Amino acid sequence: MHVIIVGAGVTGLSTAWALVKRGVEVTLIEQGPIPNPLSASGDQHRIIRRAYGGQGGYQRRISDAYAAWDEMWDDFGARHLVDTGFMVISQEEGDEGEDYWRGMVEAGYSLDKMDPAEACARYPFLSPEGLRFVAVHPEGGVLLCQKIAADMRAFLLAKGARLLEHTKVVAVDRAAGRVTLESGEDLTGDRVVISAGA
Repeated sequence: MHVIIVGAGVTGLSTAWALVKRGVEVTLIEQGPIPNPLSASGDQHRIIRRAYGGQGGYQRRISDAYAAWDEMWDDFGARHLVDTGFMVISQEEGDEGEDYWRGMVEAGYSLDKMDPAEACARYPFLSPEGLRFVAVHPEGGVLLCQKIAADMRAFLLAKGARLLEHTKVVAVDRAAGRVTLESGEDLTGDRVVISAGA
């Protein structure tokens, strides 16, 4: 099977990684470099946390996300996650901070909940003015996007994936499994995955 993936942000790269690990031939096309600093995932970092307020579906999927990241770190031989934990701040009743805290508690996770005085004593960068409560959970951190994308690129190349950087796709024929490049060249595969974002 040959899969063509259009877009090499985190979604396209992750799709390519998963397919290559399963023995699928992959062609990954990106309009810029990989990593692309202009992509939605091309920033320095993104956070990962279990707290998602009323969006319990995200919260339930974080365990799977951590497992996938761990598998990826094993493949890279490097871990591009800085464990920081996360902090929820509530300033008034019913605000987003309270929603995040309540979502965690209702899902069975315990957070270290503090009143303003205790929170400011423990975290001197906080000011008690306007604080209702602060809650901290040890699970959460910062994903280093550019390092992840660079290692993903190296992994894919080492596994034989074809990466076409600085290559624009101008047309897609899903039924035929064909993409047309700006150069006029047509590429065909058994499947085409569009993961183009920003």
